Amino acid sequence: MDIKALGVPQMGRYEVPTFKAPAVEAESASPSAPQDSCTLGGSRSFIVSGLDRQAMQDFKAQVLANNERNQVDELPIIKGCALTLDASDEVTLSQLEDAQRQGLLSFTPDDPQSMSICEGQEFQPKFGNPQTQIFKPQNQLLGAEELHAQGYTGQGSCICILDTGIAPHPDIKDRIVAFKDFVNDRPEPYDDHGHGTHCAGIAAGDGTSSEGRYVGVAPEANLVGVKVLE
Repeated sequence: MDIKALGVPQMGRYEVPTFKAPAVEAESASPSAPQDSCTLGGSRSFIVSGLDRQAMQDFKAQVLANNERNQVDELPIIKGCALTLDASDEVTLSQLEDAQRQGLLSFTPDDPQSMSICEGQEFQPKFGNPQTQIFKPQNQLLGAEELHAQGYTGQGSCICILDTGIAPHPDIKDRIVAFKDFVNDRPEPYDDHGHGTHCAGIAAGDGTSSEGRYVGVAPEANLVGVKVLE
């Protein structure tokens, strides 16, 4: 994997290292070996940061070349991406680990307690459906899924987020009913940091961009964004 221009800030400037991952020998699959559909259909999710625009394009191209089942959803605010690796892709995982050891990027598991959808399983993105696998451990911890099943999804209520703002993310944009910017006095909802949008998603994301897999605690509540932090 060649990842160019992975900016690492040092003494007020950016170093531009060139990274080439060590070759990883692929294991030959035995034609007679039984294949576990859950293993083949499963996935592992990570948040990767430390990639500028060009490095992100190179990174994305290589990850998809390693395995066509991998998914890369760019997160430009944090100069990174949400990375979903096919369960069988040890090559990319090895390359990530090596890059992190060299300080070229950082990656961490995303929802390590979450479940993976296996091939052949029916996924029904509907609030409160007991067959729906919602990738949000906090919903289980708080008992929110039981409330969703009873029809309590936040409809008719409003949540105010005082933070770095709220970006019009697909999971929440249709329910941002008001926005006030005490920092830059801009009229339209925005978030130049990402933290406020993250909090809004936990509170009220409806899973639109993930086909219902990532759902907030109150996925039908309205939102008021108040930017008080830079």
